[in-house]
Amino acid sequence: MTPKNAKATLDRLNRSRRTASPPESQYQLYCEKIEAAGNEAAVVQRILPLFKDYDRKYNVDMNRAFVALPKDLGFNDGLSAPSPTLSRASRKKSVRAVRFKDDLTSTTLPHFAGEWKSRTGDMDEAMLQSGYDGAAMVYGRNQAREYLG
Repeated sequence: MTPKNAKATLDRLNRSRRTASPPESQYQLYCEKIEAAGNEAAVVQRILPLFKDYDRKYNVDMNRAFVALPKDLGFNDGLSAPSPTLSRASRKKSVRAVRFKDDLTSTTLPHFAGEWKSRTGDMDEAMLQSGYDGAAMVYGRNQAREYLG
């Protein structure tokens, strides 16, 4: 079934960017820095500057488990809570809620999560972890939509 907002979503994806793409030389420099990263912490340190213009709009959390996620939902039976290397969520008050147990500063409904590995890291593990993070985010979105009707 086609979602009601399919046309609007396609139009948004096909429009021009509001900001210019970085020059190829900046992209090459970034690739060189990432290639030299020896561990996950070094990768994250190199990734964070890419988010500098979004800091005032979003909360960024690092290596924080989604402990408020109910256990045994089918996709997480017997697993520890997902803990993405980085997750981002809106700071808008309309979507504020606790996603980390006993932490009133956290936000809910993260829209972005990532698992970073260094060039020597296990990419299959990163893909599996990312899928788990994504399933948790979809579950949260579906719960919010159900609550809102």
